[in-house]
Amino acid sequence: MKTIFTPDAPETIGPYSQAKISGNFVFTSGQIPVNPKTGAIEEPDITGQTVQVCKNVKAILEAAGSGMNKVVKTMCFWQTSPTLPTLTKFISNTSSPLPRAAALR
Repeated sequence: MKTIFTPDAPETIGPYSQAKISGNFVFTSGQIPVNPKTGAIEEPDITGQTVQVCKNVKAILEAAGSGMNKVVKTMCFWQTSPTLPTLTKFISNTSSPLPRAAALR
């Protein structure tokens, strides 16, 4: 297994990596809406925060030699109002065909 790290995504908060490569698969850790350049949550709303999380995932996938176009499944957790339409719109602009998604509140 290979460990992935990129400065283009937030550093992990706990004792885990941003991602691991196992065989032909990349497994990413959960992401938060932190801008890796500033270390802060800059977006005030769920739409902007969702876009930042997806940018972080994209950076990790690219560091692993993969990309959003190879995503098989996404899983989202949130504390406030559902953001699935925002996530679906963002992913549909970056990935074809649309990967499977699970969203939990």
